[in-house]
Amino acid sequence: MEELYPHTTELIKLVEQARRGQLALPRFQRNFVWERDRIADLLRSILQGYFIGTFLLLRCNPDDLPFAARPLEGVRLTNSLRPDRLILDGQQRLTALHYVFAAPDIPLR
Repeated sequence: MEELYPHTTELIKLVEQARRGQLALPRFQRNFVWERDRIADLLRSILQGYFIGTFLLLRCNPDDLPFAARPLEGVRLTNSLRPDRLILDGQQRLTALHYVFAAPDIPLR
């Protein structure tokens, strides 16, 4: 059994990895459901230095994924999806950040 370990990564790097297809969602995860106000609240929290929670990522072999995977909503891959990590917790926050940085065509509530 693999060990769990905390790791710090800049949020923008996680978003970039998702945009490259290296970080993805298991297909069983729900869709993106946040509305504009919630995204704005997340940004305010980040800018004010507040704790925004942790992300739970599962390291995996891109050639032998434990679950079917899909990209974050709004990510348009230029290459194939080959994640080495799957997002188990934190996809709403990461998708919201992708929305802020890349302005994809995601209908918001």
